[in-house]
Amino acid sequence: MQGRCRNQWRRLVGAGLAVLVGACALAGCQGSEEPGSTPSSIQAFPDPPHVDGPLEVMLHPALLRMSGDRPCRSSTDTGVLCSSDGSGGYQSLGKIGPVVITEVSTAPSDDHTSWGTTIRFAPASRDAVRRAQEQAAGFGGVVVVTGSSGVVAVIGPPDLTARRAAVLGLEKSEAWSLVDAFEKAETRSK
Repeated sequence: MQGRCRNQWRRLVGAGLAVLVGACALAGCQGSEEPGSTPSSIQAFPDPPHVDGPLEVMLHPALLRMSGDRPCRSSTDTGVLCSSDGSGGYQSLGKIGPVVITEVSTAPSDDHTSWGTTIRFAPASRDAVRRAQEQAAGFGGVVVVTGSSGVVAVIGPPDLTARRAAVLGLEKSEAWSLVDAFEKAETRSK
């Protein structure tokens, strides 16, 4: 009888130790840091970029300009607007603005397969945004957003409302670059 009691006690102690070791492994055994060491402040997942306005931009209802193999050269005289890398251009068919942007943000889609960037317009700018969207939709074009540093974004009329523009289906790098372009637009309102 005494032998059985000793074996039961050993089993209980062994099971308790196994639970303790497992809990310690799951918790990461945080008590084992060396004295003087500091935890890292680097985020494993950085916050998505965000720009708060007010930010003034111009809206240009425009058509895609075919340039063949020649690089695009912006010209205010002819209304040619070139992408930042000079590879593509748009023919501006008017200029609307200045338009005030209150916020630009980006976030992953609900299913985490793509990213979307949202551009929100100030209430006083909504009529101008609506006019630009209607003009571009009327001739099958796009709305080119420019700041003092050049083309910031190109938005299709279906993605644009008076309150906001929603550019969806982007890769993470595209979405973050779009927010960065607005951050560098250099035409902030006072």
